[in-house]
Amino acid sequence: VALSKGGCSLLSDEEFNHGAFLGMVMGQSGIGKFSATELTKQLSGKSAYAGIGVDGYEHAVNAGGSPKDIETILQLIYLNFTSPRFDETDLENLKKMYVPYFKNMEVDPGYISQRELLKTLYKGHPRREITSSEDIDAINLAALADVHKKLYSYANDFRFTIVGNVDLETLKPLVEKYIGSLPTSKKSVYSVHDDGVRMADGAVTNDFKVAMQQPKVSVFLVYNGAIANNAKNRMALDLLSRALDSRYLVSIREEKGGTYGVGVNGGIDKYPVEAYQLMIAFDTNEQLADELIEICDAELRKIAEEGPLADDIAKSKEFLQKNYNNVLENNSGWMSAIERWYEEGYNFKEEYLGVVESVTLEDVKALAAKILEDNNRTLVVMRPEAAAE
Repeated sequence: VALSKGGCSLLSDEEFNHGAFLGMVMGQSGIGKFSATELTKQLSGKSAYAGIGVDGYEHAVNAGGSPKDIETILQLIYLNFTSPRFDETDLENLKKMYVPYFKNMEVDPGYISQRELLKTLYKGHPRREITSSEDIDAINLAALADVHKKLYSYANDFRFTIVGNVDLETLKPLVEKYIGSLPTSKKSVYSVHDDGVRMADGAVTNDFKVAMQQPKVSVFLVYNGAIANNAKNRMALDLLSRALDSRYLVSIREEKGGTYGVGVNGGIDKYPVEAYQLMIAFDTNEQLADELIEICDAELRKIAEEGPLADDIAKSKEFLQKNYNNVLENNSGWMSAIERWYEEGYNFKEEYLGVVESVTLEDVKALAAKILEDNNRTLVVMRPEAAAE
């Protein structure tokens, strides 16, 4: 992975859309003098890929493949920096495929629920809107080329991390040849700009109705607030999420039979400001929806007042401890660990098990209490429109 800080935050609001779609368009267009079809032929018999990835606050070239094809992998990385291919025919073909797809999606209840969730949670910020057919239709080659130039015209802002069973003596001259020859610049920025994106404050509700063929109610309950992005806080939030998941399995799925399952996801963002979000999501029916929302809040309150069940936390810790070795047996686990080391000096290999052990029942209880005290609660409920008489 070649990773740099900034991503779409370095782009203007007018450029943002093209930054978000840069990787998708380049992936459909091939690279350098090779169209996507020609590139596939060139790579026949080889295991090698590379592609651009741009998100809100980072931009990267993600690559991989077989150790024996390491030179081809590095060649592809080099070309993604130096020789993007923007072809009008490729772009028109992409639009013919995706514009009708998104037009169809725009009347789909699942799409509508995600659109309303983003709009409500991020207060209508243009950088947190769901992709629409208009967004795809508005892509143009000149703007894509400008965005690529802005983000990828030099490489000294990037950290190159290579993980895998590749011989270092073989690797060194290839890195010098392909990565060492990438262009550089004296105006490197390697930073994130504050793009003004913030989650909603206070208690916010968006309760709306949509026509649907198979009536159901979709519920999204999101808590958010400021918190330091460090290993202990991430672990406390993970354990709280798992404790809630365990409680909802009993109180909502088993006792109420109200849904197939409740999804609980917690995470801490570093950019543009350090903040947590805890999302609880489920589908149910009109008769049970409001009661189940109350149960979701009540379980969180119970943990804030009484602490989580010791057995729930013990089981979660046991799972995380067993999973630790699995993480270190794959490339993506090491890639993530290396990134943490560079970003915050956190040694996952040496410190993770200690962090798991260090988070107490009291820590989880205190976090639940903080979430309720912050009182930033966004509720989005999509209900079916009543059938016409």
